[in-house]
Amino acid sequence: MSGAAVVASTGINPSTILSKPAIRDREGNLHTVLETMGEYQPKKIYVLLGANGVGWIKQDDFIDYYEQLLEQIERQHPQALIYVQSIFPVTAEKALSENGIYANERIDSYNAALMELCEKRGLPYLNVAEALRGPDGALPAEASTDGIHIIPDYYRKWFDYLKSHTVRPEKE
Repeated sequence: MSGAAVVASTGINPSTILSKPAIRDREGNLHTVLETMGEYQPKKIYVLLGANGVGWIKQDDFIDYYEQLLEQIERQHPQALIYVQSIFPVTAEKALSENGIYANERIDSYNAALMELCEKRGLPYLNVAEALRGPDGALPAEASTDGIHIIPDYYRKWFDYLKSHTVRPEKE
């Protein structure tokens, strides 16, 4: 992704993304995601929050937090085209662990709610999960070391999907 500015941090989820200082600047000071995003003027913004929140945030709350984030991003970057990406699937082993809190069926339900949110807000929804699933509907075991997070080889599948699923910007 040449020329891309990536604003990311581990441990961020829909309930903390607006308030948790998690990204260090060059001087070592911590800032929230939105504070950091304010340093850029992108034409496109791709939003992705992972499966971690699915395990312990109720779906309605998850969507409410997500909508608050999208409202803030739209306010901060009114000219940007905002894409919302689906939550990635997890491996079959991870889906069965921890009492099923990361079950792919649960993730699919959250993704369906995200898609409805995008329809409501008029934002493009990118179902990246379809590019990462194996034949059984789960993330292939070799795609992850922990069952949730993808390895670098799968970044290419993700980026190829993003490049081939774009929309013509209406905001220019």
